[in-house]
Amino acid sequence: LHASLCRFDGRLGSMRDQLDQARVENRKLAVRLSEEQLVTKRLHDEFCVLQGLLFDKKAQGEWPNTSKVPPWIPTVRNFSAAGVSFGTKAHAAASASGSGSAASAASA
Repeated sequence: LHASLCRFDGRLGSMRDQLDQARVENRKLAVRLSEEQLVTKRLHDEFCVLQGLLFDKKAQGEWPNTSKVPPWIPTVRNFSAAGVSFGTKAHAAASASGSGSAASAASA
């Protein structure tokens, strides 16, 4: 009986160690997730501000000169350079054949 209790105590200690390690790892992951959520929120807010400015300029007839837009802001020019077409003959042919990409389907 004493030997059985000792084995049980050893297994219980091992399981407690595993639980503690899992808690430490879980805390690290939770902190990392929280930090990533903060960055995502900041990027989303910045995107909304930029989008609002863009739509305000469009509504006022002051469509921005895309040659001066930084390359990290998506524009038709940037998408065209990446091979994405908007309303071109290639887009119409791809749509007609049913082989259009998700990006061209979204722009249709």
